[in-house]
Amino acid sequence: MPLQLADSAALRLQGILQVPAERLSRRAVETAVDVISVEAGTGPPVELTLLAAGQGWPWEVRRALDRLPSFPDGVVVARRFSAGALKLLEAAGANWIDDTGDVNLRLPGLVVRTSGSPPAPARDAGSIRWNDTAVAVGEALLARVAPQVDLLAPLLEVDRSTVSRVLQRFDRAGFTAREARSQGGYHRVTRAPRTLLDAWAAPAAAQPSRTWQATRPTADVLAYFRTAVAPVLEQAGNAALTGAGAADLVAPYLTTVGRIEAYVDARFLAVSELALRDAGLTPVDRGGRFVFRQAPRGVLSLARPLEDLRLASNARIYADLAAAGGRSEEAAEHLRVVTHLGE
Repeated sequence: MPLQLADSAALRLQGILQVPAERLSRRAVETAVDVISVEAGTGPPVELTLLAAGQGWPWEVRRALDRLPSFPDGVVVARRFSAGALKLLEAAGANWIDDTGDVNLRLPGLVVRTSGSPPAPARDAGSIRWNDTAVAVGEALLARVAPQVDLLAPLLEVDRSTVSRVLQRFDRAGFTAREARSQGGYHRVTRAPRTLLDAWAAPAAAQPSRTWQATRPTADVLAYFRTAVAPVLEQAGNAALTGAGAADLVAPYLTTVGRIEAYVDARFLAVSELALRDAGLTPVDRGGRFVFRQAPRGVLSLARPLEDLRLASNARIYADLAAAGGRSEEAAEHLRVVTHLGE
């Protein structure tokens, strides 16, 4: 278990039980399991088993809950449980502690329930109107483009006044801020990239776009895309790989890649079926192993080359993975950690 996570939980327990630090000891049992031993005075020490759930995302909590049969009185600990994670914990009747002070303990001789602090910034982050331009600006900032109108307007092909209005809303939400320069004047900086990522990901993944699907019997969809499909897409127009296929190249996590997803530009509209057939693919209405989406604003501008392919930004890959659910959520979090996305 990460040392900081275990130490934070131990401090919470120390305050709850009102015992001095020297009466608490901790030992590791497994990679994500620690035991806190508390000398409460008379009688044998009280032992609490801590089950690590990382940042507190639903997929991390599910993994911790899977350990409960082996540790029936286990306490799930995390940085900050999401709303969905808390629902999972409550449904399982589990005990939990997080870094915000959200505590739910129902153990022999000990019942504690406190609410943690709200996520920050809570100011206006939820009031952002996530239109196509706002999503594009958010993606650019997460790709470490400076929040400057002169940079963003030509990159995203949006007029300067529209970009300026979006950045002002981002200022109010706490995503960006204007800071004074030492030589005078002001410049804008990205202030809270992780908060921006959390607010941006779901609207980005939910952007409506025209989709084409195709299939082909093949044991390795990524290899086939690389050798047969990508060259055809390059001739038909600009494209960028996303989802599990892109994540496998940037931050491998999933055992297999079952479906390829790629963003394509408007030129693909006119030649889509012909292009797919030239790539050896058969168009289908649903269940395709190759999915092509018309790229929303900014996606292809922010794509970058990797060897012989073009990949969407890490933020876009993260959003598409997280929206897919299941183990793709785990792959999204792995990608975020490995690439330092939102830091």
